[in-house]
Amino acid sequence: MNRTILITGANGNLGYDVVSVLAAEGHTLLTITGGGDLSEEQKPKVVYTEEVNLFDETASTACVNKMIADYPNVDAAILLAGGYDSGAFDATDEEKLDKLFALNFKTAW
Repeated sequence: MNRTILITGANGNLGYDVVSVLAAEGHTLLTITGGGDLSEEQKPKVVYTEEVNLFDETASTACVNKMIADYPNVDAAILLAGGYDSGAFDATDEEKLDKLFALNFKTAW
């Protein structure tokens, strides 16, 4: 059964594979990228894509509202936007924790 699926972080490492698998299964894919474009291989597999700063609530809301207007029956969302910061745990300060929290939680909120 074909599903319409929204994917954030579609141009990241995990997003690339998720887009490839779901496109091969015949799903309709709507993607949001946070920095950069989809690969040339991904572009034909996606019906809608937009680059949005997910830290910007106004821009994020506008993007989602536009997608819903064009594709009102979104069946699922796969929220892959995020990241990490390497380093020793004991060297992690509150600023780094706030950054990672925003990157991995607020972008999905």
